[in-house]
Amino acid sequence: SECLLLVCPAGVDCINFQCFDPCQNYTALNDDWRSTNNTNVQNLHCDRDIDWQGWYRLFLGQSSARVPERCIDSNRCGTHAPLWITQPHPTQAGEIVDRAVCGKWSVGCCDFNAPTIQVKLCYGNFYVYKLQKPSGCYVAYCAGIVILLSTTTIYQIHIYHVFIKFTCSQKWLQHDCSTCIYF
Repeated sequence: SECLLLVCPAGVDCINFQCFDPCQNYTALNDDWRSTNNTNVQNLHCDRDIDWQGWYRLFLGQSSARVPERCIDSNRCGTHAPLWITQPHPTQAGEIVDRAVCGKWSVGCCDFNAPTIQVKLCYGNFYVYKLQKPSGCYVAYCAGIVILLSTTTIYQIHIYHVFIKFTCSQKWLQHDCSTCIYF
């Protein structure tokens, strides 16, 4: 490979003899036919025909999407054998992980393995993928949208002269600071 002798820091990848952050150097892959909800197989797609180079961010319409972490039934995602990853996405921003890829064709959920891909969680809560060419057709990577409901507490700091007052709020719930921590 062209980057065999170049060692990049954690969280970045070598592309054309240079270290790049995949979160800032990716190709947008916006194919609605990749949707896990797509059951139309009149126009079949095959990712073996694509010259995968570098990193990709999946979109469905205007929304960021991701490769599913669960078995996807055959004849979905615009292909006969949809591809999905067998392990969870990374949870640490900046971390690049390897993920096994399976494809469903007939009886089982993982009728065949596709080449391992790399996945990175980017700051801004989206994923990028270093996708690999599957060996057969009709096989394609799926894309799905995951809606995360956050229960994160947001703290707003208001400064009045020398006093510090906190206003706490949670999604769908607002309350005074009787449960907040004061310094």
